[in-house]
Amino acid sequence: MRGVNPPAGPRPNDRRSRLAEALAPFASLRFTLALLGFSLVLIFAATLDQVNLGIWTVQEKYFRSFAVFARAGPLTVPLFPGGYTIGGLLLLNLVAALTTRLAWTSRRSGLVLVHSGLILLLAGELASGWWQRDFSVRLTVGETRSFAESPRDFELALTDTGDPAFNEVVAVPEALLAAKTPVQHPRLPFRVTTRAHYPNSSLHPRTGDSPGLASAGIGREVDAAPRPPAAGRKERNTPSAYVELAGPEGSLGIWLLSPLLTGEQELSHAGRVWRIALRPRRLKLPHSLTLLEFGHDRHPGTDIPRNLSSRLLVRDGGGEGPGHEVVVSMNHPLRQGGLAHYQAGFADHDRTSILHVVRNPVWLAPYLAGGMMTAGLLLEFGCQLTAFTSRRKRRSVVPSAGPAITLPAADRTAATVLLAAALLTALTLRAPRDLGAFDLTGFGRLPVLANGRVKPLDTVARTSLLLTQGRQRVEDADGRETTPTAWLLDVMYRPERDEHAPVFAVTHPDLLALLRLEPAAGAGGQRFSLGQLRPHLGEADRQARLAEAVEPAGRTTFQRAVLQLRQAVAVHQGIRMSGGAIGAEGGLDRLGAAAAEGGAPDPR
Repeated sequence: MRGVNPPAGPRPNDRRSRLAEALAPFASLRFTLALLGFSLVLIFAATLDQVNLGIWTVQEKYFRSFAVFARAGPLTVPLFPGGYTIGGLLLLNLVAALTTRLAWTSRRSGLVLVHSGLILLLAGELASGWWQRDFSVRLTVGETRSFAESPRDFELALTDTGDPAFNEVVAVPEALLAAKTPVQHPRLPFRVTTRAHYPNSSLHPRTGDSPGLASAGIGREVDAAPRPPAAGRKERNTPSAYVELAGPEGSLGIWLLSPLLTGEQELSHAGRVWRIALRPRRLKLPHSLTLLEFGHDRHPGTDIPRNLSSRLLVRDGGGEGPGHEVVVSMNHPLRQGGLAHYQAGFADHDRTSILHVVRNPVWLAPYLAGGMMTAGLLLEFGCQLTAFTSRRKRRSVVPSAGPAITLPAADRTAATVLLAAALLTALTLRAPRDLGAFDLTGFGRLPVLANGRVKPLDTVARTSLLLTQGRQRVEDADGRETTPTAWLLDVMYRPERDEHAPVFAVTHPDLLALLRLEPAAGAGGQRFSLGQLRPHLGEADRQARLAEAVEPAGRTTFQRAVLQLRQAVAVHQGIRMSGGAIGAEGGLDRLGAAAAEGGAPDPR
């Protein structure tokens, strides 16, 4: 019988072996550890730089980029791999390990499922970084809106008002303005050219006789000045741009544009009126939202809101139909038209509701990835447990005769643990020993309402010490180490001893000089008592008020130190005043009367 020649081309097994050989270097465990090390360095650097750039800028610079760039003279050079690069290589590492190192068998199906879940998680985060966009909608009771605005991105809006039926808007992204790329849109009768752009800025009236950059509009009276990038979590950059509009007949002037300007500027050209403004980037919603009612509760004893909720009327397509009512509350968003609407905040004395609108096509990826990894771990542990039980059964030997019974080592260990647990339980039934004059442990377990939350007194003492001195260990007036609960009692009921307890950390040399303190006079060279600070607290408070007027990003280390000291003193004095209402003569009577009337006790 004549043989049959195999078909031309590589065999499937050969292709798989070549693929495994190509992916083998990326499946190395050393490669995984190296990438995790790069991730730690990236996270550490981003955390430090967050003080200067702010959380959103740090995300774009470090995590949602392929490389972290740095200035080297006039050049911008890549300094370190960014989040996309490290995440992409980790994704490749997982795919290579899943392809080359794991056997696709039923016994290893759990590990395969875990690795697949990790791959989906990384891929979902990568896609989310590319496609997720955040917007917000501000609605006053009775107001209707069909668009959302970005809290961080801006656009140049050029509105043609020539048609009385509708306004036609041409939007130019801020990125084009920052790149100073000339824009000539087919629907614009003029060209847009950026002359100057400030990512963050402030406006001030033009002074002096020196000509400004703007030659038209409000820019003839106001100038823009650059500012450092916003660093605070709640701060936002407010850009400004000087834009020149030029038609076929020549320049139409240079205009100053900024979100800080109220209203829109108008330009008359070729018989039509154009409105010009630099505004937050807008997203057209596939529906309209009408705020019918807004409400919230407050945490007891505070002005901190909770349980925010908005009752909305939703109309598809932004029409005038009846629509349907929904309630959006915290952790219960509205998902409509591919968008998720979250309750984010409120303003204008509870009349304005702020909704956070998120567009993320891959929002289900983390949930699916978590479910896959959970199922994979359960499956893997189940397989291992089944195999272990089978081996135990094969190794166990049942005695044929004789009264002696020998327990396996694992059973003896379990019996020992069970006996020890029974003894510990019996010890808890004994009467407590005499704790002395004061039961500090019991006092520390007493619940109190602090900042709207119920906490044990011991927790209040420890968190207060962290704010005042940066640690929970504390010394009393005699220099002996004591418990946080004992220190709290001294603050509330023995102020004469508390005056000499070193619980305020002061390390900045300029602040030490302001308070007329020497490091050698403090415990450990850095902790001082209220009695040592008191003579010069007035001057420290004055310096703190001056520091408050400075933007957080522009504050010096001395200004931050004096603000931190004032906060620590305020926390300390708040504890002392809260204890005085009960410790003072007749304080318990006043507290009971106030509770009966539903009011607050008089702390005097």
